[in-house]
Amino acid sequence: MVHRCSVLFPFLSLFLMLTGCAPNLQGVQPEDLSRYSQDPHSYLVEDTADTIVLSPEQVEAVAAHYRQQFFRPWHSHGPLPETSSAFWAVAWIKEKEVYDINLQPLVSARREGLIYQVDQGHYPSMARCAISVTNTNLRALPTMAPLFKDPRQAGEGFPFDMLQHSSVPVNTPLLITHQSRDGEWLFAETPAYYGWLPARDIARVDESLMRRFEELPLVACVLDSNLMVPNNSERQLQCQVGTLFPVLRTDQSQRTVLVVGANVMGQGQILNAKIAREAAVPFPMKPTPRNMADLAATMIGQPYDWGGRYRWRDCSATVRDLFAPFGIWLPRNSSQQTTVGRQVDLTQSKENMEELISRQAEPFFGLINLPGHVMLYLGARQGQPVALHTIWGLATHSFGGNEGRWIIGRTVITSLHPGQEQAGLLFSVRDLASRVHSLSFPLENN
Repeated sequence: MVHRCSVLFPFLSLFLMLTGCAPNLQGVQPEDLSRYSQDPHSYLVEDTADTIVLSPEQVEAVAAHYRQQFFRPWHSHGPLPETSSAFWAVAWIKEKEVYDINLQPLVSARREGLIYQVDQGHYPSMARCAISVTNTNLRALPTMAPLFKDPRQAGEGFPFDMLQHSSVPVNTPLLITHQSRDGEWLFAETPAYYGWLPARDIARVDESLMRRFEELPLVACVLDSNLMVPNNSERQLQCQVGTLFPVLRTDQSQRTVLVVGANVMGQGQILNAKIAREAAVPFPMKPTPRNMADLAATMIGQPYDWGGRYRWRDCSATVRDLFAPFGIWLPRNSSQQTTVGRQVDLTQSKENMEELISRQAEPFFGLINLPGHVMLYLGARQGQPVALHTIWGLATHSFGGNEGRWIIGRTVITSLHPGQEQAGLLFSVRDLASRVHSLSFPLENN
């Protein structure tokens, strides 16, 4: 007689196998990262690498538009129309279960304290022109402490601090429209982003300072490097790709640019600073594939950083900073970036999507758009579109119903199918290609 346990054991083993854990991918990288060169220059076509992709008139027009947007906070007298949901986070912490820095549900006392500090009923309470005197962060509520969605869910928790709107480079013109009840936080607005920042990180500006800044030519940073401020100051500023500075003069090895510091009264005062000549170029930079490859190469391998909290970048910040030196103004988040320039809807086409991308997308200046993600198209290899993007991870799903993330966590170059070598009957990796919905061309009709 066969014992019942002997009969059941193979079925039990199969059941455990089918419902078991996903493969251990810690320390494993998608094969795309070795299959495709991680140097953007590898995708240049030498015949067109130095071709300026806009006419001189177009270059001038897009740069003028960028300057207008950049300085617009200094020419506004109230909240900007782009500030459409200034207090969404108040409603969020009131209506949803929100998790605090300790990954425990937000307690009512802290919730009410944050709402009190916002003083929503008196917004807008001012209209003050200002400028950032350091690299700072715009927050959805007046606190640097993070708040998360349910950290037990895949793709939530760190690094996705839901209060982090964006980092703000030094020397960014701002419109201040509100302050917290304790005066420690100010609500700042620009056409690209808005939110709360520490009051100590800005200086008020007057007409003469604004006029001085706006009348000078600009240079754009093309390296993430340090910018030293003279006058025996110990202050050291981080210059990031895409940051703009008015330039006074250029010498053989360095440029003299203007930055603003705050005096003891919080009023802005102009300071001269020196920056290495190779770290900044006259604005706008010539829009050529080689110049874009030069910029992109500096970002390869940089850590993923949601909202730029730690001075790195997420997907949309990478794209925005890459286009900025060319004078192409882009919004801050990926969904809004898809609306700039000409768009091609890929969801309605009957043509093979990858063939369509390879045929229509503009290498180094075209964007591939997914829900919540954006990629810079570089070209095609063996018929496969290849793109640069800053990605946190790939969604995974096991047969047993477990959702997960295969963490990449940096700026990489991949096809639209990274990680598919790990997909199989019992474990799947969500294919990026299945989520692509459009192409966009920011240089067209900008």
